[in-house]
Amino acid sequence: SSYLFLGCLVLLIRLPFSLSIPHFVSTTLGALAQLNNTTNNTNNNTITSEVHHNILFLFLAGTIDATLDFFCIYLFDTANINIVRGVRLDTFTAIL
Repeated sequence: SSYLFLGCLVLLIRLPFSLSIPHFVSTTLGALAQLNNTTNNTNNNTITSEVHHNILFLFLAGTIDATLDFFCIYLFDTANINIVRGVRLDTFTAIL
């Protein structure tokens, strides 16, 4: 079924975004820990900028991941409905 193929394709496209979320969480927490340990204002501005960028990338990756996850669920559910419908029709045709 084409829905099954599209679902697998969307799942492969979604994979890098899903895997990047833990990376951005850990880099954000690492930068925050580094920010807590520094006293230099120039270095603080750089680290604060890094924290803001990581939070933005985390938000973008999470949003894209959630959107593509919705389409994965929709496409696989539609494929499931079509497969079950085909099996039922074949079974009823064989019975009659």
